[in-house]
This record gives sequence, structure tokens and C-alpha cells, in this order.
Amino acid sequence: MRKILTSEEMREIDRLTVEGGIDSLTLMETAASAVVSLISELLGNQVGNRVLIVCGRGDNGGDGAAIARLLENLGMDVTVLLIGSVEDTRGDARINFERCPGLIQCTNEGDAIGAFTQSISQGPSVVVDAMFGTGLSRTLGGAYAAIAEKLAVVAEDVGERPLIISVDLPSGIDADRAEVSGICVKADATVTFTAPKLGNVMAPASRYVGELIVADIGSPAELIDQSRSLNFLAEESDAAAWLLATEFSEDSFKKMRGHAVMFAGSHEYIGASVLAGNSAAMSGVGRVTLVATDETADTLSSAVKPEVIVRRAADMSKSMELIIDADAIGIGSGMGTVFSADDIHTLIASSKSPIVIDADGLNAIAPLHHGLPTNTQVVLTPHQGEFLRLAAITKEDLETDRVGELRRFATKSGAVTVLKGERNLVGLPDGRVIVVPTGNPGLGKAGSGDNLAGIITGFVAQGARFGISIADTVIAAVFIAGLAGDIAEERWGRRAMTASDVRDCLSEAFKMLGDY
Repeated sequence: MRKILTSEEMREIDRLTVEGGIDSLTLMETAASAVVSLISELLGNQVGNRVLIVCGRGDNGGDGAAIARLLENLGMDVTVLLIGSVEDTRGDARINFERCPGLIQCTNEGDAIGAFTQSISQGPSVVVDAMFGTGLSRTLGGAYAAIAEKLAVVAEDVGERPLIISVDLPSGIDADRAEVSGICVKADATVTFTAPKLGNVMAPASRYVGELIVADIGSPAELIDQSRSLNFLAEESDAAAWLLATEFSEDSFKKMRGHAVMFAGSHEYIGASVLAGNSAAMSGVGRVTLVATDETADTLSSAVKPEVIVRRAADMSKSMELIIDADAIGIGSGMGTVFSADDIHTLIASSKSPIVIDADGLNAIAPLHHGLPTNTQVVLTPHQGEFLRLAAITKEDLETDRVGELRRFATKSGAVTVLKGERNLVGLPDGRVIVVPTGNPGLGKAGSGDNLAGIITGFVAQGARFGISIADTVIAAVFIAGLAGDIAEERWGRRAMTASDVRDCLSEAFKMLGDY
């Protein structure tokens, strides 16, 4: 996982890095080199490619000027627009502007807009947005807004168009906020430095980032580790490490792989049970048992994969004997009112196995005013509406501070909490919040939550057998489930993909991460 830093934390790390002996101008040069490497990779380092770089007067613009000089050294045809004059700049940015060949200084809005319009009409292969970085805390105005708006039109062009690359953040995005106010640049790729910022990774701001590349520019890792931030970005390596830790050995057998027991579905929601049970079965767990009422058991038996065991239990008291050898318990998907809040609290209080609570299970225990019993570990998987009921907060509260509200709830409840949404978040009882970058809007359909509940329960059962922390297990499960969703999107498209399609892409997601 990578720490997500605020703009203030980033400035402090830069300051301490310079105090530690790395010159600030060297940091800017290294940052520029990272962007140049991406451009060279995208263009094949072909001499003569046209690149347009639009610079503001601050350090982000200084990065742009350094990028221009390095690209010229590679033989590319570079046009650099400075919105302002060199006399308006200072420090390292000014040094790089003074070194920049062929710099076009636009001292008024009309000049800037006109120069940009003319330059973009010449058909550059790449446009570099170096207008604003982490220092922006207001909406764009004047020439900046006009150029960002023109770039937004370019980004939506379905024909041949330049690639748009932003330096650190798309201009118009506040580094510390997920919300977008006013016009901002929509990039195909963003190269950010040292660590991601919330504006890079949290929706809706993340919609404008494109592919995110986090470039190491020389700040010592210990400075990042020592920062106060409790926000993290999950990475592919986290999921791959979990798969490696739970890999299949030559002597693997079903008991070694764990037993997931799921209470899911009612007569009205048979499909939820099928999706949850089948996705758990494809998670790598050794056994899956679905606990069903008498009226649903026969239908379930004929609908689920033959490997999923279906057991009858008329009520919670009859169910308790079925969970003695469970390594993880899932409850809630399509459950309706089969089990009450008291039933679920009884299950939590009496079970020694981790419990995953989803959907109707969450509604049954909401609002959750106090911490859960500490005899076992609990995972809650709410979507936004369920979270509002659990945390007893308003939609406005959540929209104002999604990360903060999740942090407060997870620390108070003691539960690992997966807040589902455009970007899934995992809140941990120790205060950490992890942003999971996989997944897409095509997952916002019926059954996707049941899939996720099954996958998480199957993963938790395996993690328990292999002695892996429940936090690492849930992060890996959410990452891989989202990756399967991304594969389904690529294969069928957001409109046509279904929850069953996502489940069926799990095997490909495992393979992408090196697990066979």
C-alpha cells in the first residue's frame, strides 16, 4: 500500500528532503524526467513529435519548463506557453523558465487563449498540463479556465486527438478533496510525485486523472512512513502478496483451504444466495455451506453450483450447530427478515469465527450506536444508503467527508468496514482508510454486492486458515473483486456486464496477479 498525502504533508516531505541534502532543483528535474519517460514511452521516442506544454507561474509550471527542455534534447518539437511572464515567476520555477528554449510568454488572457488555440490547431501528439499542482485550493478562472475547457472538449473528441498528460494533478483539482468544483482538465494520464493525493484517487476527482503514475523523485521512504497520514492506496502488489501467502501447495486439501458458512437469501431473494454462494466457491476456499430455511433449501440446491453444500435450519438456534467448524461466516445477502437483529447479535456474541455482514444483515443491526462485541472480528460491507443508517449520519455528512466519516465509524464500531461506491473504501478499526482503485460503474447493478460478500467471506475463511490479518485479507478481496469487474467491463462493456459475468472473471483476475 502507498500512503496518500495531503498537500501540506507533501510540502513538509519536500522541505525535509531538501534539508536532508537533495537540492530542490534536482527534485524538480527528477519530476520532469518522470513525465518525459512517460511521453517517450507513449510516443516511441520518435524525433519530431509535437508536444504542447501549458504552464502556470508556480512550481508546477517550472516542472513543465524542465519537461520542455528535456524533450527538446530528445529531438521533439516542443511549444511552451507560460500564462504570465518570467518576471512573475520565482525560485526553481524561474530558473527553469529562463533555461526554456522558445518560451511563449502570454501576459494577458487574450494572448494566452489565442496562443493555445493556435498551438492546439497544429495537431500536437501530446498536451502537457502544467498549470497547477498541489497548491490549488480554488476554482480555475480566466485563461486557465478557458484553456481547461478547451482541453475538456479535446478529451471528448472521438477522432484522432492528442494525449493529455497532467503534472501531479489535473489543473482544477484540489489535492485534498474528492469533490470537483468548476472546470478542470481531463487527463489521459497523470504523473504525480512521491505519493498519491486524495484528488488523484477519490471519486469524482479521480474521473479526471486517467491512468495514475506515482513517480519516486528521491524523497526518503522513511519520511513518507513517518507522515501523519492514515490514508492509503491499495496496490496490485497487496493482492498478489495475499494470493502468494495462500497459494495452493501440492498437499492442499479442502480443510486446509477453509470453510465458509453463509446465511443468505429468503424465498423472495433466491438469486442473492446463489450469487453469494457461487462467488464464495470460486474464491479458492475449501468448502462453502449455504444455510437455508425449509422453504428455500430445495430451490437453492438446484440453483447453486454442485460444489456448494446447502443445509436446512429453521431458525438461528438450529443454525448454531452448523457453524462450529466454520472458518468464516457470511450473513445478510437477500436475507429479508429471516433473521432478526437479535439473531445477528447472538451470532456475533457466540461465534469465534470472523463474520461478514452484508445487505439485510446490516439493516437489521442499524443504527449501530455502540461498538460490536470483541470476541470475534466483524466485516461490514455497506453501500452508501446502508452506511448512512448504520452510522446514523446524513447524506450531506458523508458527501462532505467520506473518508473521515468512515474512519470515525470503523474506529467506534471496531469492525472492518467496506464502504462500497465508485471507489470502494476499506475502513479499519485502527483508523486507517484504504482506497481501492479497481472497479467501475458497471458494478452498480443488482447482485454485485452479493458477489462481493461471497468473495470476501471466502477470502476471510482462507485468511483465517493461513494466519493472515483480516485487514490484509479484506483489502485483497475488494481489490480482486474490482479487478474482475474491470475485466468484465473490458469484455462485455459497462452496460451489458452482469454480476455473474464478474464472478466468472475471477479466474482471469487471479491469473493477472500471478496466481494459477
